[in-house]
Amino acid sequence: DDAFANALKRAMDSYMLKNFPPNNNTSKTTTTGGGVTSKYKVSIKTPSTEYEIVTYAERIHLKNYHAGSWNAKWTISLNSTGSEAVVNGVVSIHSHTFEDGNVQLLSSHNLGPASSSSRSGDPVTLAMGIVSRIGHWEREDVQGILGEMYDDMSGGMLKSLRRVMPVMRTRMEWNVVPHRMVKTLMERKEE
Repeated sequence: DDAFANALKRAMDSYMLKNFPPNNNTSKTTTTGGGVTSKYKVSIKTPSTEYEIVTYAERIHLKNYHAGSWNAKWTISLNSTGSEAVVNGVVSIHSHTFEDGNVQLLSSHNLGPASSSSRSGDPVTLAMGIVSRIGHWEREDVQGILGEMYDDMSGGMLKSLRRVMPVMRTRMEWNVVPHRMVKTLMERKEE
């Protein structure tokens, strides 16, 4: 049995429990509140110094008109002594919201290469370092970039999609409160 693959599986068990906490802990599939399902798989490639980790999570919340998925694929190449590894990965995100419209976000992020090493050659230490690097990339690089994009969306991206003077020749009011107030008044008028 491959000691490094087993160490990777144990490190990923811990990582998935922390980042995708389960309602019930059965096998390698976890389901979290709100319809989130997550899975992962560690596999050994040929040659036997190549490993692959695939993670997948999805949330389908039709009641709130939203669905999305997170898919990450990490490739790990060990050196001949098993004390150092190079990690590369790609994270793909698909989010779909369809209330009063149909909006999708497709995003893909290539990450790496990065080296991780264990001075003692201990596979557990090396595996924990690799999974820690993956967690850092997913939090800081992927989620950080998406967070900045969402923060800037109303002030930049959405405004650039909209004409300054729409066909009706009135300026667009970017404050959401008046729009919600009009919508609420219209709904009450229909009652």
